Amino acid sequence: MLRLRELEASSLQRIGAAADMAVKHKRILLLTLAGLISVLLTNWGLMAFGFSSSGYQDHIPVVLFWALPMASLPVFAVYCAWRKMPTWAFWGLLICQWVTVSWLNWDSYLHEGGTTSNPILIALSGGVAFPVWCWILIAVLCQYEHYIRAKESVTNAQPLQRAT
Repeated sequence: MLRLRELEASSLQRIGAAADMAVKHKRILLLTLAGLISVLLTNWGLMAFGFSSSGYQDHIPVVLFWALPMASLPVFAVYCAWRKMPTWAFWGLLICQWVTVSWLNWDSYLHEGGTTSNPILIALSGGVAFPVWCWILIAVLCQYEHYIRAKESVTNAQPLQRAT
């Protein structure tokens, strides 16, 4: 009977170890995808910096247009290195990028005219920009990884609580 319990406990440990490994691989996959998108977005920001000129537009949104994407890789590296970094930083950068693109669209409309004069449509037009979609993907992937990490830490802490 004792041997049967030992076999049962060892098989449960192997199942638990396999589940922990699957969770770890999922987290690594999510972080890898977010890292690749961050590299792509940083390169896009460098390209935008190289080809940007403010011309008639306000200088602040033009600088933010390329500076925010260039910050994606350093911010992602900080997220990977510092486990306590909140994921709202990615969502905040996403909102800043959206506002920047909308600001540029509004500035273009005021100087050149446009197909619509609806301010709501001009504000929503910021969401169609490439860097905004990259920030959305990075934020969602990091948010999901953070959720898995938090769930894993709670699951790993429960056996310790039962043992004491």
